[in-house]
Amino acid sequence: CTFGASHATAVVGGRAVVPFTARDLDGLELNGIARGFDATYCPESTPHGGCTGSSAQGALVQYSGEGGNYSAIFSPPSVGTYRILVTLDGEQLSGSATVVARCADGSYAGSDLECHPCPQDCVQKCEGAVTLATLPLEQGCWRLTARTLDIRRCAADESEPSTCHGGADASDYCAPGTLGPLCATCAYPEHYLDADAAECRHCAVFGGVAVLALVAAALACLLLVASVAWALRAGRGARVLALA
Repeated sequence: CTFGASHATAVVGGRAVVPFTARDLDGLELNGIARGFDATYCPESTPHGGCTGSSAQGALVQYSGEGGNYSAIFSPPSVGTYRILVTLDGEQLSGSATVVARCADGSYAGSDLECHPCPQDCVQKCEGAVTLATLPLEQGCWRLTARTLDIRRCAADESEPSTCHGGADASDYCAPGTLGPLCATCAYPEHYLDADAAECRHCAVFGGVAVLALVAAALACLLLVASVAWALRAGRGARVLALA
């Protein structure tokens, strides 16, 4: 028994088709004897030779045409990797193939290996073998760990800049230099988060602006005091002239 491919993929609840070619001991093709074949599948974790009993499920065998070509067909019940074996008149044939079952697009595999609809908010398109841990978050979204569905937006308005850049890696949701819940903490000391610019800035920049503002205010006060003193002096001079 020669399988057309040692590995195949399928969608949970869909149709997994595993082609194989059957030959006798002399290498001659066995044609049109699908009724004599049986196929079983079981989780790959099942020890070889142990794909029997409750761990084994039956698969349909169909004759595909001349050349000893057949197909074993089954529907994967849940996410995982399955091994498929073929027997002829009760005798297991050499060779096996594996089928990797994933969730359909628009759903993700949970820790229970079942498929669940992807959240509608804060999650990009779920395509391919998406799991709870690899949910692709949208720009501006964050969650605490890869094991939770509690996904938050980092800004009240989606149009506002955000330090949360999303993605599928839970360890890399935050923009460089930020960390913590909602990516609202600066990773380096003496930095503060400028929410309007969505980036961390060095406190010295803020301090320099404050110093300039204080200097400008002090100069303004000095000019005001000088103006008042000059006015008072000019007023006294005018009164002296009037008395003379």
